[in-house]
Amino acid sequence: MTTLLIIAAVVLVVGGLAGLVALIVARRWTKALLAGGGHRLTPIRAAKMRGFVEDKAALVVTVEHTFDATPEQVWAALDTNGLYSWLPLVNGMRYPNGDRGVGATRVFDGTLVAGVEEVVARDEGRRIALTATKSSVPFVMKSIAEEYVLTPTDAGATTLTWTLAVHPRFGGLLPLQIFAPLARPIARWSLRGLGTRI
Repeated sequence: MTTLLIIAAVVLVVGGLAGLVALIVARRWTKALLAGGGHRLTPIRAAKMRGFVEDKAALVVTVEHTFDATPEQVWAALDTNGLYSWLPLVNGMRYPNGDRGVGATRVFDGTLVAGVEEVVARDEGRRIALTATKSSVPFVMKSIAEEYVLTPTDAGATTLTWTLAVHPRFGGLLPLQIFAPLARPIARWSLRGLGTRI
C-alpha cells in the first residue's frame, strides 16, 4: 500500500512539473509572437475561403447568436479592439496599426496562445472574413479561417453567425469533425459575450 502511495505521489509531482513546464513554454511562445515572431501558417485567400470551409478543413464550427441590437451596433462591437477579452486568459483581439480593411492585420492576444490574422474580405457592417498567418504554437495548425456574418431580423435585432474552420498540420484525415459538438458550446458562449460590448 505504501509503495502505491509513493508511486502515485511521484506521478502527481512529475505530472505537475510537466504541466508547469508546458505553461511556461506556451507563455514564451506567446510572447515571441506578440514581439513579431511566431510560426507561419498557410493563409486561405478570399477566393478559396468557401472551398476551404466546405471541403478542406478538418474541423468546422458554426454558431450564431441573435443580439437585441441593430447591425451597426453589433458591427461596432465586433470591430473594436478588445474582442473576446471577456474570456478567461484572453486579452482580446486588436488591430495594431488601426487599419481594418482587406489586408489589415488583427492580433489575437491570449495569455497562453496568440495568433496573427489577415482580413481577406470585408463588407462593412455585414461580413468580415479572416485567415490566420501566424500562431504561437508550432507544428499544430496548417490553416485557420473564420468568417462573421451579420443578418438583420424582422424584429429589429441582428443575428451574428461565426464560422471557424481549422486544418491541422498533421492528421488532416483524422475525423476531427467529431469534436465540433464539444467546441460549439464554447464558441457560442464566446460569441454571446459580445453582448457586453453592445
